[in-house]
Amino acid sequence: MEKSLKERTARGLFWGGFSNGIQQLLNLLVGLILLWILSPEDYGIIAVLGIFTACAIILQDSGFSAALINKKEFRHEDFNAVFWFNVFVGLSLYAVLYFCAPLIADYYHKPALTDVSRVYLLWFVFGSAGSTHFSVLHKRLMAKEKAQTEIIALLLASAIGIGLALAGFGYWALVGNTVSHGFLLMLLRWHYSPWRPTFRFDFSPLKEMLPFSSKILLTNLFSVISGNIFSNILGALRGFDVTGLYSQGKKWADMGSTFVWNTVNSVSQPVLAEVADDNSRQKKVFRKMLRFVSFISFPLVFGLALIAPEFMSLIANGKWIGAVPILQILCVWGAFLPLNNLYSSMIVSRGKSDVQMACTIAISVAQLVAVSITARQGLYPMLVAFVSINFCGLFLWQHFAKRHIGVKFREVIFGDILPFLAITFLALTAAYFAARPFDNNILRFALKIIVASALYVGIMYFSKAVIFREATLFFRQRFLAKRQG
Repeated sequence: MEKSLKERTARGLFWGGFSNGIQQLLNLLVGLILLWILSPEDYGIIAVLGIFTACAIILQDSGFSAALINKKEFRHEDFNAVFWFNVFVGLSLYAVLYFCAPLIADYYHKPALTDVSRVYLLWFVFGSAGSTHFSVLHKRLMAKEKAQTEIIALLLASAIGIGLALAGFGYWALVGNTVSHGFLLMLLRWHYSPWRPTFRFDFSPLKEMLPFSSKILLTNLFSVISGNIFSNILGALRGFDVTGLYSQGKKWADMGSTFVWNTVNSVSQPVLAEVADDNSRQKKVFRKMLRFVSFISFPLVFGLALIAPEFMSLIANGKWIGAVPILQILCVWGAFLPLNNLYSSMIVSRGKSDVQMACTIAISVAQLVAVSITARQGLYPMLVAFVSINFCGLFLWQHFAKRHIGVKFREVIFGDILPFLAITFLALTAAYFAARPFDNNILRFALKIIVASALYVGIMYFSKAVIFREATLFFRQRFLAKRQG
């Protein structure tokens, strides 16, 4: 069992990393093209709709997908009930939002938002019809199939978005990109998933999952509200240009942390749930995941903050340079965000969705209060308050991790996090000073990446870091196996 679990975890991490690497590369290329063509206002118009889509997705799922993944057994009746619940609620929510679209437009004083929101919000309708099939792929650790689904959908949707942008459709290019992506994901999840719904509308299995899923629902609802509150406040108080700059700073900061988390998330909750009955074993698995996340998250996300000035100066004739400080502030927390999510997954894997709910709500309420207090002072005080609250929340997660699996604060800090943080700081500091004497942005950009990467990998190699050695060994074996096959 141990070998089987280890192999499946490694395979999931490989395909999760491969998929996220390809997706991030595609998002980078497509994002650069769209940034060159579109304006901050175009992005701002779409950004203010994020909270409506995110809340609708959370409500239509109501936490049942997480409940399915966390169940020990796979029963058709459970998945069938969740599927039809998602579809019925998704269609009902869309109908409500369709008729509320003029109110959204009036609130932001932008008449175009009526038609834009009615089309854009179709995205979560498609999501409601495909979320259960995603749960099947996730629960069965079908990481390869998930990777194929996500990469194909992203490729085709990106082509549609770029085509619309080149044709001069402005913000409609972003709408077309998002909606087509949701539609394609739905089709491909159905294609790759071995499970099919039946026309038996028995919702009784939901009662068994409700105590768990209801807590996940409240948790996710508070998370998306706190995560999207910036765009809505900025859209109302500062205009769509500032909102667009914030959305891009957040997008690029999220890109790094999302890559790390999606790589680990492909296996984290299923694997942690599988070993939840053995505290010492789960603690060992959890700490190893913490080290792996720290190993890739710190250099990637803090490195993004390092190259942000040159990156934003080089793209789109520098019209997005105002997003640089936003990106850098958000990267400070973004580097730790995957660690935060891993704590949350561990708590959920133990069936403690009430603890996850309480922690998330407490942190989200504190964020909302802090952001509301600092809103009139400007964007940067809001960002600093937001990041500070998140770091306080990380200590709260650690408190419950110690209570449930006995992982101690000093073990996490000195054994799992601080070594990678220190090496990252050393490599990035050297890269900053190495590039500082040069004025050419391209040269500075290249030097920072080369020097930081070489130093980080070199220190890992010569210090004989276990995580580095295991990762390189695994990928070498995968490469050799593919060549021999």
